[in-house]
Amino acid sequence: MPLFCNGFNLFRQLNVNKPILEEFVKVFEFEVIKQVWINYSYILISTDTDYLIFHKEGVCNLTSLIPKQTVLITTNDDQVICLNRSGKLFKICLADNFSNIQELCSLDYVESSNNSFLNIRSSSKLIVTHLADGTVYNVLEKLKFTCNSVIDIQCGKEHCLLLDETGNLYSFGKGSHGQLGHGKLDDEIEPKLVEALAGIKIKKIAAGNWHSCAISQDGDLYVWGWNSNGQLGLGIEEDDKKFVSVMASPHVVDFDDEELNAVLVACGSRHTIVFFDNKQLYGCGWNKYHQLTKFAQENYYKLTYLHDFKNMDVIHLQCGPWNSAVRCK
Repeated sequence: MPLFCNGFNLFRQLNVNKPILEEFVKVFEFEVIKQVWINYSYILISTDTDYLIFHKEGVCNLTSLIPKQTVLITTNDDQVICLNRSGKLFKICLADNFSNIQELCSLDYVESSNNSFLNIRSSSKLIVTHLADGTVYNVLEKLKFTCNSVIDIQCGKEHCLLLDETGNLYSFGKGSHGQLGHGKLDDEIEPKLVEALAGIKIKKIAAGNWHSCAISQDGDLYVWGWNSNGQLGLGIEEDDKKFVSVMASPHVVDFDDEELNAVLVACGSRHTIVFFDNKQLYGCGWNKYHQLTKFAQENYYKLTYLHDFKNMDVIHLQCGPWNSAVRCK
């Protein structure tokens, strides 16, 4: 399974000896890649046998440090976080060069054979986990919100999106840049239905630092939040009077080819990449570190062609803050 990456590589986290990768290049290949976590200065890859970290010191195998009772793993820019079946969280820190593990905290949770942890996501401000009975925790706080059909969680820097199996989308956290999609800039302590998308079955979600994206079952791409560098792909440049820096409600993006359907989406700090059913990758937003394309233009305000993966079976998109990755079978 190959992983193609581009963009920021100052800490050699992309496993090549260049500070910036200007084009998508195959930088990793394993027989099995179960999961990838991309952060500012390192990448963690889970294979069929190991947990491998790639960073400035080279390759570090975390497998022996991961507690045997671990059920879920997440990361942020500073640490790898392990959750065990009894609700204890452990951290392996970048500051310690990923050399030891410490207990972080414990959730108010009683282990049960019929109530397992299903998902966990984190950022610098959030650690969100979801259980089979519908309970959602934000770090140590058990939220009032419950939903036993959540199928995906995505965290931005200070906000969180939750998608259920019926296609309903909920969001909570900071709303100062419109990233929650509720039509205002208020914060939400509890997950709240994104009413503008109610009745539209959402199948994929992504969260950047302060912007959000969703793909509907019909292949439409919806965007909202901060648009400082064109990461919403609205096609309006900053010096245009119609330019919108903050969009607090979801807006559907117009594609040049109306026949195209969006399939996958991922968000970086201030950029967005989208994979279409014609097997082409498009992107918009900040391009200072060539996280979109090799060309020197710093901002792309509309979805722009990046790469053709017609000979590959693309299964997942992912972004670090300033880089992009495409995982294939």
